[in-house]
Amino acid sequence: MVTAEGSAPAKSLSSCSRVGLAAVAAGERLPYSGLMWRFLWDFQQTVLRWARWAREEVAAWPEDLSQLDAAAEFARIVAAAGDAWPGPGGP
Repeated sequence: MVTAEGSAPAKSLSSCSRVGLAAVAAGERLPYSGLMWRFLWDFQQTVLRWARWAREEVAAWPEDLSQLDAAAEFARIVAAAGDAWPGPGGP
């Protein structure tokens, strides 16, 4: 017989209730978890696409960077920032 809130059976029941409520709350947040997962996936894909693009850009530079017109290269990269990534799905 449970006579007080602090007894072992009452504490056990209380713990089960909290676990059950936490599971329900987690289930209710699951769509948000999906949104976050998609954001992280897309972010990772963007970083990978950028890294491939940057590697190709650097490979096209002369070995002696003093031969590169730095201001013109900067302007070219910035001007192209709004363009679509080259090729299907990017570099």
